[in-house]
Amino acid sequence: MLRIKKRKNSKEQYKDINNYFVNKESVNNDEIINKLISEYRLKGLSKEVCYRVLKEVEANPDIDNFGAYFRTCLENTLYKSQLKHGQIDPYEIFEGRLNDSNVQLINW
Repeated sequence: MLRIKKRKNSKEQYKDINNYFVNKESVNNDEIINKLISEYRLKGLSKEVCYRVLKEVEANPDIDNFGAYFRTCLENTLYKSQLKHGQIDPYEIFEGRLNDSNVQLINW
């Protein structure tokens, strides 16, 4: 009796994609954590704030790329901190975006 191999549909084709790793080496999260915390402390975040962000990041189990996710969280925290302390003026950013686009601002 001949058996015909069933073709996989597009969903089944990528089902076991977690088995294929680009980098086979294990990533040391401690190195990433120390490097990023020291980088963002030089940019103006306090050590306490960095560790609060780290605690929030470690609480999320669905992270694929820890380093990139942690960097993005620290970048967002730095931006919000600079807004709060008046180091960045959000109105200048808004006006710059309006000047670059074709959207007209109407003064009612």
